[in-house]
Amino acid sequence: MFFSAAALVGLPGMPSSEFGVRRRADREGWPWRARAGRGGGREYALTGLPQDTQAALLMRTASAAQTGVARAAQVSAQDWTALERRYERATETQKAEAARKQAACLQVARLLELGISTSERRAALMVAQNLGVPRSSLQRWMSRVRGTPRERWLALLLDHYGAGGARECECDERAWDLFKSLYLARGAPTAAICYERVARAAREQGWAWPSRRTVERKLKRTVPRAAIVLAREGAEALDRLYPCVERRRDHWQALDAINGDGLLFGPQVRWPDGEVAQVKVWIWQDLGTGKILARRPDKSENRHMVRLAYGDVVERYGIPRVAYIDNTTAAAAKWLTGGAPNRYRWKIRDEDPIGLMPQMGTDVRFVLPAHGQSKPIERAFRELRERVDCHPQFDGRGTAARPIAYAEFMAILDAEIAHFNARGDRTSHVASGTSYDEAFARSYTSARVLKATAEQRRLWLLCAERVWADSETGAITLGRGPDGANRYWCEALGAYAGSHIVVRFDPHALHEAVHCYTLDGRYIGEAPCTLRAGFDDAAAAQTYHREKNRFKRMARRALEAEKRMRTAAAARRLPTAPTTPGTPDSRVVELLPLHRAQPVTADALDGTRQDRLQQRIAAGLVQLRADAIAFDVPAERAG
Repeated sequence: MFFSAAALVGLPGMPSSEFGVRRRADREGWPWRARAGRGGGREYALTGLPQDTQAALLMRTASAAQTGVARAAQVSAQDWTALERRYERATETQKAEAARKQAACLQVARLLELGISTSERRAALMVAQNLGVPRSSLQRWMSRVRGTPRERWLALLLDHYGAGGARECECDERAWDLFKSLYLARGAPTAAICYERVARAAREQGWAWPSRRTVERKLKRTVPRAAIVLAREGAEALDRLYPCVERRRDHWQALDAINGDGLLFGPQVRWPDGEVAQVKVWIWQDLGTGKILARRPDKSENRHMVRLAYGDVVERYGIPRVAYIDNTTAAAAKWLTGGAPNRYRWKIRDEDPIGLMPQMGTDVRFVLPAHGQSKPIERAFRELRERVDCHPQFDGRGTAARPIAYAEFMAILDAEIAHFNARGDRTSHVASGTSYDEAFARSYTSARVLKATAEQRRLWLLCAERVWADSETGAITLGRGPDGANRYWCEALGAYAGSHIVVRFDPHALHEAVHCYTLDGRYIGEAPCTLRAGFDDAAAAQTYHREKNRFKRMARRALEAEKRMRTAAAARRLPTAPTTPGTPDSRVVELLPLHRAQPVTADALDGTRQDRLQQRIAAGLVQLRADAIAFDVPAERAG
């Protein structure tokens, strides 16, 4: 080890100046070598120095080594994970600079390991001259990593300018809380408006309030984006922030799963009965291939259209194994999905009938309404709306004044559904550039399809309703109208008198026979109509009751409007309140004698006392002027 004269100044046994150290070294002949670096000079070997000086140098070297070990222990005690995260968040330029510094430090360490240089300072000088970097900078880098594992040198050598030195502008907590309460409102005001309002309050209250840019940066830094979206845009917008799960459907074959929903089209249509209304269509779509399988229109979403559309799928293709639908009042009706688990619609009773779909062997699963991730048919609806609502044949029509004929609308709808299925550039995993029709045809030919039997066809072709069998005869009634209800009976119903049964019937032929089942789906028998008193058509009965309820509703509204008109007119014609007259002056005042005065109450002042008082006034026994002073007056001096 070699030391310069400046390093030996002041040590035990050494002079107090460099000149004195050099004079003693020349006088005593200390071994030396030429000093490399700027300024030149000599460096003296440790072995040639006095014993006390060698001991002091060894103790100082040991202290420096202990300091390096202590620094390594201090760094090890820090959160190395935080250092690695800081390195991961750094820019590529900062990472490249840290790598350059690490390479220089590794060269210094390599020189020391090979023994080419016995001093870190000398090794740093050699590397600095070779790389063209300042020696002081290289020594400063070495001081950062001294005593630490080399795999952590990159994180330690990373520049983090301003760390610990940045000072946040002063901001009063009350002003900050006020700004957050204004900005995180459901009305979603702009940051500029909120800042202006808080600035006015800050000037009045004397609060510290920084610039708007500073406030916006603080808001972005301290308040999570999810919380801002939830407060200003609502829960639906928050759901969109979370990435969706990509659900592959290529593991399904044709009719393994279907999903359905109702779609309301925009144009106004004149129906065959003359009413002008929009068209609501229930659509079933195959989940595996994306093909639209069936559709049924109506004026509103109801259980009949769902049943008939399901029947169309069964009749044309087969029985689907799984059906995904919304938990709405129409789709989740008891006689459609009764018995399906997790319905959460209507009250579940033990006597409820088994629904149509569970009886057919279709597993019903309920999903979130208006959620494209749960029901892919929601995405198909967007294309169908554009195809039908914006059809060029409807240009200028489709309003209440110019409705579209029902037959024309249905023809356009069927044509556009066919175009939807036949479009040949589908990018789904199953279609792979072909059409939904081709994908369904490929899968359908190799799929195991369940066909419906004659008994099962009766299930979906007929409506189902839970009725009460007469307690004596077992007869049942359906289709109640203005003249009564239709009655049905057969001998087999006698065994079920006084209990609930399920009746399946043709809604368009209520005067024909009906089919009776137990609540668990066992067939009882066919019951003919014995009394034709009600409607012959369930739709007519439904129309009758709907029109009757509309009539009563309009009558109530007219009555309320008439009452409001009469009340308002009467209020305008009422005279204004008269002015309250002042109290007139009294000419005669009666005061009761003090020794007779008693507390006067409503019960004490009866008719007898009033009469006696009238007599006394008439006799002149008690008579005073209005301005007289009240005092007890004897009866003989009253005059």
